[in-house]
Amino acid sequence: MKKAPIQSAGTGKAAKDTTCSKTISVAAVEVSNIPIDERVLKKMFGDDPDFFKEILNDFIVHTQKTINEIKAGWRKHSAEEVEQAAHKLKSSAKSVGANELGDICIFLEAAGREEDWKTIEQNVLKLDVMMNEVERYIKNL
Repeated sequence: MKKAPIQSAGTGKAAKDTTCSKTISVAAVEVSNIPIDERVLKKMFGDDPDFFKEILNDFIVHTQKTINEIKAGWRKHSAEEVEQAAHKLKSSAKSVGANELGDICIFLEAAGREEDWKTIEQNVLKLDVMMNEVERYIKNL
């Protein structure tokens, strides 16, 4: 039984899928201007900026792999793969204060469970944009 479509994180327009390769454009995708909530890190690890940067750099490496898993599931039209990879990324994103990235994953996980491809498409478009914001933020620490 299908439920009502799941709302997507943030705003933006999903690109039309006109090819099997699912080429996407992220120009219309908007993200917040605070990609990492440092309070989360301080609460968990204390106030050590060098340690934060080390944790966040490790996060970037592992996150790129998981984002690729989400995109692979999307390209293969495998809602289960999208759901599983989004679940994995959601937890790690929230644990380092990448809350908006974690929220995108919450929507992807739920949409994967419901096979809501419109919501999956909208939120897959946001992953790279948000991850770029996270990476930029970390590099400027």
